[in-house]
Amino acid sequence: LQSLSECILFEDKHPDAKPYFIRSAFKLKDKRQELADKLLSMFNRDVFSSQLSGNISVVWSSRLTATAGHCTTRRTAQTAIITLSTKVCDSPERCRDTLLHEMCHAAVTLIDGVMEQGHGPLWRQWTRMAERCYPYLPLISVKHTYDVIYKFIYCCAKCKHEVYRHSKSLNLDVDVCGKCMGRFQLTTNHKQIEINSELPIPKKTINKYNLYVQENFQKIKQVNPHLSTPQLMKQLSVEYKKSNQQKRIDLPDLDQLKI
Repeated sequence: LQSLSECILFEDKHPDAKPYFIRSAFKLKDKRQELADKLLSMFNRDVFSSQLSGNISVVWSSRLTATAGHCTTRRTAQTAIITLSTKVCDSPERCRDTLLHEMCHAAVTLIDGVMEQGHGPLWRQWTRMAERCYPYLPLISVKHTYDVIYKFIYCCAKCKHEVYRHSKSLNLDVDVCGKCMGRFQLTTNHKQIEINSELPIPKKTINKYNLYVQENFQKIKQVNPHLSTPQLMKQLSVEYKKSNQQKRIDLPDLDQLKI
């Protein structure tokens, strides 16, 4: 668990933790889910005495853009779903700490049988239990203080007020600054590279066969209206090969040439 912390050097990490730090493996959906499931099982065993087994699950969502995660519980069904944010929980360390925080919420409902306690005394009781089990981990706080990395930053041209977004959600022609009514400029992305200096994406080139299909598909279809699309494509392929054979130039045999 301690090896999931960013402050631990890679060579000093536990062998089980290293795979989640190799080539940004944690950004992969399967790796994120794998780590979350392992941590869920470990926390349930050590902190909650396996009382949450089979009643709790972890899912990931890209819609949570400001909060690290939340827990949805159903007292009647005795189930809980913990949702972690792919935008905020972007490292194994944040996944570990956020999951433990949310599992304490689930324990209040599923074990104590109390709904909507928030960060009350029962939740604090479970956090103290977790802190006794893992004294080497950071203390469980009420709110996270993570620095969220936003992909796009809109800066007001007048007052320099900045608005952070994960997508290009602002319309530069319509949306204005709420403080001074100035215009926004899309200045930088998460790599701190000027958006305006990005190279244009080259257009996809069309090969000769695709061009032949575009020019002759309707002609073949009119002549053969009873054929299906796969059959028409097969017919086009045959016609294309025939046309190429007709265009070939018969070159002389070099062995027969006298130089």
